[in-house]
Amino acid sequence: MVNHYRYSRWDDSQYQDIPGLDELFDSLSEDVLRYGDLSRAIRQFLQRGFEGSSGRQMHGIQELLQKVRRQRQDMLARHNLDSLQEDLRRRLDDIIRQERQTVQERLKDDAAEPEGGAAPNQALRDLRQRLARRNLEALDHLSDNPGEAVQQLREYEFLNPDAGAAFQELLKMLRQSALDSFFKDLSQRFQQMNGDDLRRMQEMMAALNQMMREKLRGGEPDFQQFLDRYGDLLGPNPPNSLDDMLQQMRRQMSHMQSLLNSLSDQQRESLLDALGSEMFDPEFQRELAELATNLDLLNPSGIRGRDYSFFGEEDVSLADAMDLMRQLDQMEELERQLDRTRFGSPLDEVDPDLMKGVLGPEAANQLEELKRLAQQLRDAGYIQGDAGDVKLTPSAMRKIGQKALRDIFARLRRDTMGSHRTPERGHGVEPADQTKEYEFGDPLDLDLKRTLFNALRRNGGLPLRLTPSDFEIRRMEHMTRTTTVLVLDLSRSMPMRGNFVAAKKVALALSTLIRTQFPRDVLYLVGFSGFARELDKDELPHLNVGEFGRGTNIQAALRMARSLLSRHRLGQRQVVLITDGEPTAFFEDNGHLAIEYPPGPRVLRETLTEVRRCTKDGITINTFMLEQSYHLRNFVSQLTRANRGRVLFASADQLGEYIVEDYVDKKGWRSAS
Repeated sequence: MVNHYRYSRWDDSQYQDIPGLDELFDSLSEDVLRYGDLSRAIRQFLQRGFEGSSGRQMHGIQELLQKVRRQRQDMLARHNLDSLQEDLRRRLDDIIRQERQTVQERLKDDAAEPEGGAAPNQALRDLRQRLARRNLEALDHLSDNPGEAVQQLREYEFLNPDAGAAFQELLKMLRQSALDSFFKDLSQRFQQMNGDDLRRMQEMMAALNQMMREKLRGGEPDFQQFLDRYGDLLGPNPPNSLDDMLQQMRRQMSHMQSLLNSLSDQQRESLLDALGSEMFDPEFQRELAELATNLDLLNPSGIRGRDYSFFGEEDVSLADAMDLMRQLDQMEELERQLDRTRFGSPLDEVDPDLMKGVLGPEAANQLEELKRLAQQLRDAGYIQGDAGDVKLTPSAMRKIGQKALRDIFARLRRDTMGSHRTPERGHGVEPADQTKEYEFGDPLDLDLKRTLFNALRRNGGLPLRLTPSDFEIRRMEHMTRTTTVLVLDLSRSMPMRGNFVAAKKVALALSTLIRTQFPRDVLYLVGFSGFARELDKDELPHLNVGEFGRGTNIQAALRMARSLLSRHRLGQRQVVLITDGEPTAFFEDNGHLAIEYPPGPRVLRETLTEVRRCTKDGITINTFMLEQSYHLRNFVSQLTRANRGRVLFASADQLGEYIVEDYVDKKGWRSAS
């Protein structure tokens, strides 16, 4: 058999799927447990990104944000806007120097000619001298402000043709910048425009003003007709609608406004003088003025622009400065779009073309990869629902529970077969007639006939190729039955002390353990703070503090647990209490909630009364304390004497190990007896 391979240049498009999606979901589940909110967990996950065990990294929104901010800072640190006025001043100085030299040479040459020549020649020489002296006087009285000097030189008659041509080039550059403040790509075409083109552009502005007036009156202008006539003036990618064109014009005006905002008062005044409307004929000026007025009327919020603080040394021309403003404004807009995702804005609102233009194609690919994440989680069967109401699927719930169980048992000592440790020899179980699909943590007691049949049905014939999904194992018949109520403290101190996520993990792990390893056992879940209520196992990942009122009402939690255990009279009955503080709340005989903080004698008395009721009903209370203060130890000591259960003081990272190991040890002892 010959294998054929095809190679091509890597362009980052080869990433069709996010590798290690299961591993990625495991990381996401940590945020689900931490925040109790899948939508928020996904947002946080997208913000920070993900790095798998294989080293494949998916950068998050924060990394993209940092790239934008670094690029903007580099640009501000490299350029210097002070050079705008210096560039204009330097150009004018060169023009004035050439002209002044020509004027002075004219005066010198005329002065060298002998007096008393022919009358016509003498008259011509006198005229030349008067013109030269007038020009020299005009040059001597030019303003020190470059903008005002440009305005004064518009009426000046140059004697030096090179100086005159250089001044016309300067005026053209200023006209291009003025047009840049309204129209995208138009200044580039302006370089080749003749008088007819300028008249056509003026007609285009008149037609545009007419459409804007019609829009202000509530009409629907025919933009396609406008595009058919003037589309070639609007660059290679003309706008699709009037609204698109107005939006482009607002962006262009915003770039110019950002430039003006970033200049000092003197620089701004000088630039505005240089860009004065006198560079166009009166009709052109009128159309431009009406264009600006109509844009303001159609955009009540106005054109504000931004203010950038440049502190570099690299000089820029006016054209370069406008391009800098465009790039910086795009960075600001991209940063705004990315930052809004922290507060629930969907990634679809981040413009991929803007991302590509600012940070390049690699960053655009990263953005698309992040956008595909939610869909891939749906395709993998982990989440369901739309963006406004996304939920975990039952498969995802099982996976979170299996991960919690796997994390806990990774720290436990196991025998060679991976079964749980017991103090007696023997399995303590016997095979049942039923079989089940193999799940993580199950003893590998295969029902060979059912396993082979599954493989045959899946393959459709011989040869058989076994996969883990074909495995079917024998169910084990336990000799005892245990009913457990896991009571979870949901008071505000739990997340404040870093214990909340660990406690939820334990509840999930214990639920998964009982469902898969001890299917005849029963587990109830109760959450409490000021009040207590029974929880569904599917609620566990989404639990959060604050919904059960104020305080730590252990009395209410034990009362609820005792009520649930009263449904089961056979087998072992126990309460597993996870908390980080002594009781601070209880219900009075009239049903009113009373809060005592610091804990007083009444709250301790009422709580211990409920403990004794549990003891009288044969219920064992095993308490797992996450703090070790003096008052807490005193309360726990009284609880233990009243119930004779066990108390373990544990940190958050030890909590799961102690609870699950204790539960399994008990099952082993009971089974062996």
